[in-house]
Amino acid sequence: MDDFERLFQENFHSIYHYVYYMVGNKADAEDITQEVFMKVASSYHQFRGDSSISTWIYTIARRTVIDFTRQKKTKKFMTFWKNHIPEDYEAADDFDLPEEILQKKEQKDSIYKMLMHLPEKMRSVIYLRFIKGLSVQETALYLDISPNQVSVTQNRALAKLRTLVTTENWVKEEIR
Repeated sequence: MDDFERLFQENFHSIYHYVYYMVGNKADAEDITQEVFMKVASSYHQFRGDSSISTWIYTIARRTVIDFTRQKKTKKFMTFWKNHIPEDYEAADDFDLPEEILQKKEQKDSIYKMLMHLPEKMRSVIYLRFIKGLSVQETALYLDISPNQVSVTQNRALAKLRTLVTTENWVKEEIR
């Protein structure tokens, strides 16, 4: 296995899930992820090592998503995930009752719906901090912004989500 193949194997799922999270559409996520790795392959020789390789790939992914959203010029492509959740995204607990499974799905759908109301930068911070579990420092590296900007963006995103909960009559427990 050559270096690029190993790099692809180690980073594909993480990048795909990030892109999917950002666009909310399986077909677009697949296309964008493919484009990301084509860019990685064509510019791999230019990687300077100023950051980790995964940070570099995430930066390419983030910029590719931004380019994609600019090309679309509308938010029609941002469909709610309830129609496009990947099969392997989150397996249900074997011991969950059907009512619990339905409740969890409804909560997840409601959260995704709220997240799609956030600007791209806020969604990126929320994804990296809460879905990927990265620290403020790691998130700052991935997004090429200062740790302070990560904290400010995170706080603004959470405030906006709280506002959505109250204005859209969502149940507050759904975003805890």
